[in-house]
Amino acid sequence: MRWPKARAKRAPVATSAVIAAILAATTLACTHHVSLGTDARWNYPITGPSLPSLVATVPATLEERSFSFKTSSAVGHSFIAQYGVMFVEVLQIELPQMSSRQVLSRGPAEDVPADAVVLQLDVQDYRFEDFRAVVRISAAAARADGTPLFEREYAATGESWRGRARSIPAGTVFVVSAGVRNSTRDAYRQALASLRNDLSELPSWAP
Repeated sequence: MRWPKARAKRAPVATSAVIAAILAATTLACTHHVSLGTDARWNYPITGPSLPSLVATVPATLEERSFSFKTSSAVGHSFIAQYGVMFVEVLQIELPQMSSRQVLSRGPAEDVPADAVVLQLDVQDYRFEDFRAVVRISAAAARADGTPLFEREYAATGESWRGRARSIPAGTVFVVSAGVRNSTRDAYRQALASLRNDLSELPSWAP
């Protein structure tokens, strides 16, 4: 008696299109967290009056804030602009331009010097659109004893990086990340320059 031969089942052959789709799903679906990092380096001499002492505070949770977005220029990628972290990074460079004695506190400050200006800072709005950062920060200045000096908001728009994205299409992901860093830094520095001018108009006093 002759038994019928068993036919081996052939595994389905993946087409090049399927392979391409799998590769795209695994290599393009990337999330990029962006902060300044080593780009937070610059310095310039203090010009104009300098406050005798400055204590700046930011909300304790500021560095947890971020702005998420996608762009058609980098299909499959998403970006998270850590604008709270970047604001603190910029402050660590900019505060020394406002006073030779300065402290940055996350949350309420303690042991405030009697001659200090206390500056409460916060980021009220942040957006990254059209390859540029748009920011709005608030600042409330007071004497060490709580006497208010001023309360203002400063809005600024950073340099656009759209032209660079068009000129380097193969490196769009790099350009978007670099655009977030540089445009955000530029916008924050513009806003803080306006704040620095306002602080420079305060008289240096002995309480």
